[in-house]
Amino acid sequence: NSTLYLALALATLLALIWASEGSPTRALMPGLCLGAAALTAGTILGAAPVLAGWLAWRRRGLLAPALMALACSAVLAPWVIRNWNVHRAFGLMDTNSGGGLFLGNPDYAYWVDDSTPTALDAVKRTTDYDRLDEVGKDRLLRRLALDWIRAHPGGFLRVWSLKFLHAWNPVPSGKSRTMTLAGLLSYGPVLAFGLGGAWLAWRERSA
Repeated sequence: NSTLYLALALATLLALIWASEGSPTRALMPGLCLGAAALTAGTILGAAPVLAGWLAWRRRGLLAPALMALACSAVLAPWVIRNWNVHRAFGLMDTNSGGGLFLGNPDYAYWVDDSTPTALDAVKRTTDYDRLDEVGKDRLLRRLALDWIRAHPGGFLRVWSLKFLHAWNPVPSGKSRTMTLAGLLSYGPVLAFGLGGAWLAWRERSA
């Protein structure tokens, strides 16, 4: 649920700011929010080292980040145990991370334009993909994606750069004029204020 995820992601950031001062135990709150957000979209865990690093920098110590990690782990633990009981395999969040890695690299052209033939069709034709369980499919796609990245380091960097620019672009690509205007009027100011706030925080910290 994107609405729930965005609300929890925002709560994580607000709690992180709140935890940057006062008692170190305040860091439990952003950890709980981060864990809840990860249960809706596990990709947010990729930002966890950045969030923890920022908290360590603000508090000049590792206790608060450790407490944040502990709280986040406590939220995720029941789901990790459930994954083990169901699949008999370790799965931090879900069983489609390999599929996501495949879609975001050798299959990136299809992600950008769904009229492009998908590389997954070729995988289904040349492997026993359809006979695998969901854990087996995830492992196969992860292996193929990593093989592609090792064989095409330049292509990986190009795709990563395109995805980075796409993620921060306030103008959605391939959308109507109405959607483009909505993106500029909504996300545009948020991005501008965010960059301005980061610059002011850096100046204040450096002063």
